Amino acid sequence: MTARTHEAVRVGLRSVIRDPRATVSVRMKAIELLMQVEGLIETPKTNGQRGSIASSKAKIPNLRDLLEPEPEK
Repeated sequence: MTARTHEAVRVGLRSVIRDPRATVSVRMKAIELLMQVEGLIETPKTNGQRGSIASSKAKIPNLRDLLEPEPEK
């Protein structure tokens, strides 16, 4: 990723965190993703090598999925 891409991801995640319509779980996930992008949390390691976020087995939603309200039950 380029520096411009990193900045775009940071801006998008910060807007999700500040969104008053976002649920607590969505905000917490956005905070976790933001910390990973900024290098404050290490991504899971595989076979002694650093794994990428995209290849991790954790289900990471897209930014658009985070902005969409969850359906009410």
